[in-house]
Amino acid sequence: MSGDFEFEDNATAEKLSDLGRKFKALSNTRSKALGKDALVKLLKQARAALEAAAQSNDKECKASKPIAAALLEKPLVDHNDKDVKGLVAACLTHVLRLHVSECPYDAAQQKTIFSLFIWVFRKLEDPTATSAELYQSILHVINQTKCCLLILDLEEHNLLADTFAVLFGCVNITNAQAIKNTVLEVMAPLIEEGDEVTPQLLNAIVGGLLCEDQEASGLAGKLVRRQEVQLGGPLQRHLLALVAGDVDSDAVDTGPALLQKVQGACPRVVLPAAAALVKQLRAPSEDARIAALALAAGLLSTPGGDPIEKHYPQLFAAFLSRADDVKPLVRAAFVNECGELLKACSSGDTRQQVVGAVVGKLEELSEE
Repeated sequence: MSGDFEFEDNATAEKLSDLGRKFKALSNTRSKALGKDALVKLLKQARAALEAAAQSNDKECKASKPIAAALLEKPLVDHNDKDVKGLVAACLTHVLRLHVSECPYDAAQQKTIFSLFIWVFRKLEDPTATSAELYQSILHVINQTKCCLLILDLEEHNLLADTFAVLFGCVNITNAQAIKNTVLEVMAPLIEEGDEVTPQLLNAIVGGLLCEDQEASGLAGKLVRRQEVQLGGPLQRHLLALVAGDVDSDAVDTGPALLQKVQGACPRVVLPAAAALVKQLRAPSEDARIAALALAAGLLSTPGGDPIEKHYPQLFAAFLSRADDVKPLVRAAFVNECGELLKACSSGDTRQQVVGAVVGKLEELSEE
């Protein structure tokens, strides 16, 4: 029996060596000497052989090195054809699996590999595409090997943020069942093992929370909930900056929606921002109070429960107090923000308080 296994091991190593020679010849003559069909056939053979190879087999790992080198030759890794690029990416995932203890690529080469993986992640968006099965298999191998953790050693903050942004963007209602959980498992270790949550990465996560697609937004919420230890602090600081007005105009516009998303994912993260909003609603600045009204209304209108009574009674009271603000513009802003809030009121008493305040202000505004 042991002889059979040895024979199989040798056969895989010999197959890898033979393919390595073919790739080396291809590198010497450039890929133009080989038509697309022949190139795809060679890459499929390489993928199958690499997939069959074992990390524990030194002969197979050594035999794979010529293929590993050839895959990053420009004629292959920069090939224009999507079938070729997809197969190159698939082969690279298995090279990284085989050499998990010592990556055979330097930092520049790793950047090239992860840029190619990002290209693959974008292709995941359409589950009906011809090569969708290939792209999904690449994602699953990347998850199994956790090879994306190599990005952390590169200290390429933009590359890491781009990876998250594209992964959030690829998830939608048509493919969520097939890939959402796997995408989460790719992302979570990158947060858990990372030294810090950079501004670039935080922006990507905020962007995920604000995705219009509910599956993508839900994925971001799950990530925040799962990695609250690492993400809670940075998100709290971001929300506090939002309340204080220390963010750009785009962040201000999406602020109410972001508060809702974070509240839905991990309510504890929102608590400092809610307390800060109580103070902002009573700030000396008229503009600050108006801005706080929009944020408070967004938070208090969070779908899926009744946070008005159960979570933020002080914020609700501070919000209602702006009905009697000394400034007409603030009172008008209060009325404008009550529409969604009324929809969120499940309690008759709470609803009546909002309705009473709105009716009173509408009468005053009509008189003015």
